[in-house]
Order: sequence, then C-alpha cells, then structure tokens
Amino acid sequence: MSRKTEIMTAAGTLACAIGVGFIMQTGEVAELRYGPTPVRTSSAMPIVGAPAPTVKPSSEIEAKPLEPIAMQDVTLTSAQVPTPEKITLPTPLVEIVADEDVFDLYLKPEEFWGGLLVPELEKMPECPIEATASAQAAAMIKYTLTAPCFAGAEVVISHSDLMFSGVLSDDGTLTAEIPALATDAMVRAFFTTGETIETSLAVESLNLYDRVLVQSFGASGVQIHAREFGANYGDTGHVWSGSDRDLSVIAEGKGGYLTTLGDSTLDGVHIAEVYTFPTALSQMTGAIDLTIETEVTAQNCARDIEAQAVQFKAGKEVSSQVLTLAVPDCSTIGSFLVLNNLLQDLTVASK
Repeated sequence: MSRKTEIMTAAGTLACAIGVGFIMQTGEVAELRYGPTPVRTSSAMPIVGAPAPTVKPSSEIEAKPLEPIAMQDVTLTSAQVPTPEKITLPTPLVEIVADEDVFDLYLKPEEFWGGLLVPELEKMPECPIEATASAQAAAMIKYTLTAPCFAGAEVVISHSDLMFSGVLSDDGTLTAEIPALATDAMVRAFFTTGETIETSLAVESLNLYDRVLVQSFGASGVQIHAREFGANYGDTGHVWSGSDRDLSVIAEGKGGYLTTLGDSTLDGVHIAEVYTFPTALSQMTGAIDLTIETEVTAQNCARDIEAQAVQFKAGKEVSSQVLTLAVPDCSTIGSFLVLNNLLQDLTVASK
C-alpha cells in the first residue's frame, strides 16, 4: 500500500490579559499621593486629671446647620504603578501526519506550554480483519474469521449459492465447517458496518459428492429430510437436523450427512441446511428419497415464507428454484408440511 505523508508545522501564540484591581496605598506611596497625614490619638480610657465630660440631654442639644466648604486648588494625581514586562512563552511544535488510512496527531512531550507538559495523544488502535480457509475431508471447508474490533457483532458468510448468519465470539472469532459448492471456492464475510473480506481456495475432491442446499431467511422452519435406501421416518437411515450422525459415515461410504449453518436464535437471519452424500464412494446402492418439510411453529404460523432449493451433482449445479409457502394458522402448531416434488431423488448405482 502506498503511503502519502504530509507534515505541517503550526506555531501557536498566547495573549496575556492583565486585570485591573484595587491597590491598597499605605506608607510612602500614600504620602507621595496625598501628602503627610496628621496623627490622631484616641483612647477608650479617660485622661487622668481631666474633668469628666458633661453630656447634655438630647432635648438640650442645639442643632446648627452645616456650612458648605469650598474645595480649591485640587490636583489630581495617580499612583506610580510599574507596568509589567511582556512575557514570551515557548511555542510548542505541532505535527500533523496525514495518511491514506489513519490520522495521527501528537504534541512532542518534551515541549511545554506555559510550564504545563502537554501529554502525548494515543494513536488510533489497529483493527485488522483476517480470514482463513482450508480444504478438509468430505469436500468441506474449514473457515475461520478473526475480527477483534467486532467482538459480539453479527456477520453474514456467503459461498456460491450458500448464505448464513453468525455472531463473532467475545474474542472476535467465528469458525464454521462449510460444505464446498464449487471447486474454485470463494468465501466472503459481510459486516453490518460495510466491511467485507474474502478468501479463496481449491477443493479438488468435490466431484465425489452430491449435495442439496435449502436455505431461508428468518425463522421459517424449512428442513431437509433424506430417507436413505428405503428408511422410514425415525429409522437410522432417516437423515435430518434431529438425527445423530457425524462426518465419519461419509468417509466410510455408509451414508449421508446434514450440515446446519446459521444462528437460529437471531432475528431475521440466514439459515441454511446442506445434505451431502458420497455418491462416488458409497458402499451401498439404491434410492434416497429427498423432501423439503416445514414444521408449523409460533414463529412461522399464519405467514408466507420463502426458501431456495439448489441441487448439485458431482460438484455441478443441476437445479435451483425459489419457493413461497403459505403456512397454516397457529391452531396447527406442531404439524409438518411436506413438499414432495421440489427435489430430485438420488439414485446410487453399483460400481
């Protein structure tokens, strides 16, 4: 990344204001301004030997009018107060460094302004976003997103036709096992603030697997149900979000596996399910019945919901369709709606 730096030096000036207040003038200063001051002696005790003063009752005191006194030869003077000298304070150096990505403003800490040390400002912390992806067994992608500044934030992950929502942990990370839907795979992360990061990888083993993707927005209740080789609901061969299976069945070629992606506890999120069957590695032959089913819940009853269904054969997309479904009223909560003809059943032939 190119870096453009521009340095500007600005000098600041400080204006000093001197307030005018009262000056107590005594001693030599008062004598210079007003002349000698007569000394008067007063005492709270009577002078020894002097006759005691006679105080007349207030009714016998004569009231005499005061005569005005003429003021003549009055000269105005002023105290000789010295003018303070002008103070010049040191000028601190301010440097502004302009960069394409971040602005750093700092004052040199060794400089002073009026005797007060100016603290150095902290630089803006870096907020890196990183993503890694690697190919795993069963044509899966191990994806890790790291964004420390977005801890606890919602994010949307997309890959090919697949899209799901997640939340970063308290340390700003998110990990997911994503079924690959393209040999040249690209995984993108979208943040609500507009930031985006993408990473790419090659998944060479994708042609060994068939996959079915069903995804929706919000709490739609849409599910994939796969009944392998004649299995009924609840049997071992019934594969759905409530079944107990792991990826080992794929590695051994004994059956399929369902991956659920997206945090269903969030409001208005992308939820996705992907069913994977190792067609080229299967030790069994026969048909796999595929249906899309929707459980009626308090979140989706009496609503219209939308979903997308996409099928892949040996790593290649063979069909894609969007469906809109009117869910019955809330008196039917707990029942299921079965859509039989939206997906093509899989046929596993003998080798």
